[in-house]
Amino acid sequence: MIVVWNIATVVTVLEKDYGRKALAKSMRLIVGKVWVSCAVFALLEIAFTGIIFTFSYLVVYGNKMSLVGKIFVGIGCYLLMTIWIHFSLVVHTVVYFVCKSYHNEDISAVTTQSEVPVIQLGRQNDVQLERVPV
Repeated sequence: MIVVWNIATVVTVLEKDYGRKALAKSMRLIVGKVWVSCAVFALLEIAFTGIIFTFSYLVVYGNKMSLVGKIFVGIGCYLLMTIWIHFSLVVHTVVYFVCKSYHNEDISAVTTQSEVPVIQLGRQNDVQLERVPV
């Protein structure tokens, strides 16, 4: 259920589906890649559990460390958690696109559904820099 939920959050952001439609769409997308996505999300959860366990063991319940050591370990765990959150969001999106391409769905349709304008970079839109007299 965690895998379905994680993909459904990406579907909610990148497509116009939300709620039960997003859950149903994510269940359909995962059909061919269940074990791969379960393994990827299990590795993410193991890393999350490791960070939380380290923080709890060394900072919260650690009686052998000084206050300065607890502060440094706490800051380190905070930085690791920040990196983990961003990395997991990117992994969720990549798994979504992999599942979408596995089912031969159009990936470029995602950008047309978002409300953010997409700028095509190519030869016709090249910007020429020139010297302007001051």
